[in-house]
Amino acid sequence: MYETSIARKSSEGKVQSLWEHSTNVAEISNDMSHFPNTSKLLAYLHDLGKVSAEFQEYINKGGEPGSVIHAWQGAFLSNEWLPTDCASEILIKEIIGFCVTAHHNHLADGVAPDGTTNYFDKFLKDSDPKYFLDEIKGKISESEKAELQRLFEHAKPEVNGLLAQIKEVYKNKSSANFALGLFVKYLFSCLVDADRLDAYLFDINETYSNQPFDWEPLILIFENELSEFPIDSNISIIRGAVSDKCKAAADKETGIYQLSVPTGGGKTLSSFRFALHHSRQYNKKRIIYVIPYLSIIEQTGNTLQDILNLPDDNNVIFEHHSNIVEPEDDKASEIRKLSAARWSSPVILTTMVQFLESVMSAKSGKLRKFASMADSVIIFDEIQSMPIKAIHCFNEVVTFLSKILNATIILCSATQPTLESTQRTNLLLHEEAKLIDCTEEFKGMKRVTVSAESEKDCETASDFILEKANVNGNCLIIVNTRKSALEIYNRLKSKTASFKILHLSTSMCPNHRVQIIHEMKTYLKENEKVICVSTQLIEAGVDISFACVVRAMSGLDSIAQAAGRCNRNGESAVPKIVYTFPLKDENLDRLMDIKSGKEITEQIIHGKNDELDLLDERVMATFYQRYFSGKDDQMDYPTAEGEWIYEMLSGNGYGKRNYKNRTGTLFSHCIPQAFHSAGENFSVIDKNTKSAIVIFGESESLIEDFRKQPTGILTKQKAHIMKKLQKYSVSLYEWEWKKLSEQGALDILDEETAILLLSGSYYSEETGVVLEIIQDDLII
Repeated sequence: MYETSIARKSSEGKVQSLWEHSTNVAEISNDMSHFPNTSKLLAYLHDLGKVSAEFQEYINKGGEPGSVIHAWQGAFLSNEWLPTDCASEILIKEIIGFCVTAHHNHLADGVAPDGTTNYFDKFLKDSDPKYFLDEIKGKISESEKAELQRLFEHAKPEVNGLLAQIKEVYKNKSSANFALGLFVKYLFSCLVDADRLDAYLFDINETYSNQPFDWEPLILIFENELSEFPIDSNISIIRGAVSDKCKAAADKETGIYQLSVPTGGGKTLSSFRFALHHSRQYNKKRIIYVIPYLSIIEQTGNTLQDILNLPDDNNVIFEHHSNIVEPEDDKASEIRKLSAARWSSPVILTTMVQFLESVMSAKSGKLRKFASMADSVIIFDEIQSMPIKAIHCFNEVVTFLSKILNATIILCSATQPTLESTQRTNLLLHEEAKLIDCTEEFKGMKRVTVSAESEKDCETASDFILEKANVNGNCLIIVNTRKSALEIYNRLKSKTASFKILHLSTSMCPNHRVQIIHEMKTYLKENEKVICVSTQLIEAGVDISFACVVRAMSGLDSIAQAAGRCNRNGESAVPKIVYTFPLKDENLDRLMDIKSGKEITEQIIHGKNDELDLLDERVMATFYQRYFSGKDDQMDYPTAEGEWIYEMLSGNGYGKRNYKNRTGTLFSHCIPQAFHSAGENFSVIDKNTKSAIVIFGESESLIEDFRKQPTGILTKQKAHIMKKLQKYSVSLYEWEWKKLSEQGALDILDEETAILLLSGSYYSEETGVVLEIIQDDLII
């Protein structure tokens, strides 16, 4: 059956047998999966429906893609053939159902949160003639059936071992249930990745090979470059000590660690140095560096590329971030083969948005990357930037990655949030959670003090900023909303001609922001008089040092991060002053994390002893204690429908209760998780956004080149241009793109990918996207 059936045919008429495809998928799965027999079983079942005469005719003669169902038959037949004598057997059959039926689409809900959908009811419809089950059963030989049963028997100890591991690792039922759901997602990810990879290799006429990456050459280059760094200042001595301690810590076993280093202490290279040596020591497959903001991903990428002596076009570091969402439709094989779905490079540089929305998704295209996270070192830079709504889900994901999938997790911050102390206590840190202790190194180095000032409006704030800039020679002002940034920027422009005034926000495309940051650094280096007005995108990780920083009141963690942009390298032996004050009429009603942090900071300021330093670790601990207090429900990610994503992916008790209320019967299956509903409701940033390409820099010539490309297919050249255009895109909120559409400012660049193009007259070389109105509740 497997040998005589065709799995796919190329446009040139080359064919791949179902046996070859299934065997290849099983081999790839075996190499990548922590549960190889279970993954091989899924591999041999996932395309079983392709043996039907109807599908073979479709392959040979063509037809509408998806018109002949082939993904459900393997689940139906395993449900009929395989035993259900124990809990693990029942669970394996349910996993087969979820993974096999969804491998071209998305994981379904076991039961929907409102109780209306029970995925398992679909198994009652296996007699539908569209599945051709009787025909398929007649084509499967006894030896093939026996092989499937043999794999099933070998899968049982793997699943039993996983269940025992979950029981040992997790001390509460909610976390254990969440882990079971992640187990399903992981197996699904392995299947999808192996299936897509084999299809890609068939299309390009190559065979699969699995060569482990050799970290030694990278380490030699890195260490050689590091040894050339000058040790000519107090801060460079401290950075060297931090780096050496991180290297020494590389022998620590796999686990979840916290790396707490004050701003400017060299966390990027120190954490990466740890990751390189740890990866060699424990045979990790890759290093994944997760960054909070797009504004610093290029800076970090350039830093790593330079110290590793890599050219721009290299196969070691892959940057995965995009404001242009490529289609996930499985029919678009050209797009699939050229996409960045695999995360197979040795070093991945990505954003928190990409990471969270990949692991929380149920879609095959996004979740495919989950398999690549196993056996890795994952560094989360500026972990304090994570939205509060995602904390409990994040904790479960990284705990599963570490405890079950052998990943080492590093949580980096100058203001380490107490994620392990939330109500669910579901971040299972290593017993010795501190990766290193650098308290002594920074004890005698005080670079800034924080001065809390009285409330100001944009007019008086502008006067205050200008006064401090005149005293210090330069000044950075950080505010909470784009409206405030634009207003203060315009007021400063009208008040002074002696300072260069710069603006920085996500109204500007990534390349525009990179250009502004470069200009800013040049002005500071040449002692030019410069003032920069920015939203908070500058305060996490941007390597820049002003003589004076002014921060609109916000969370104490943000104020500390802002302080890290002042006297960063100890240019002044005398501590410089960071000023903070409430900004009048700043609307934070839709920015609840910032609003809450601001209120708590004000409480601490009003209640503190005048002698107490606002940047003291004890004060920061008090801030986080109050900030997290009473937010347990928020950390479970509430939805607009009054449900919680955490619960959907854990026991889904709400869905099961609703199911019982609707049907009068209990939900009796092992996997109740509402994978699809959770994925559809989860987003790190507002989903009501659209991306648009702006006219800036070389984007105009790239757009011309793009329009010359053939339509309907994604060529390598087209994909290359799209990748470049990512750096000229902005995210528009719903009200923005509607307003711009009404004015005729938006056009469709490409129908296939629905990429929008913003008219050049609606983009400013100074401040980015130009609108007739500016809403007052938008953050970076």
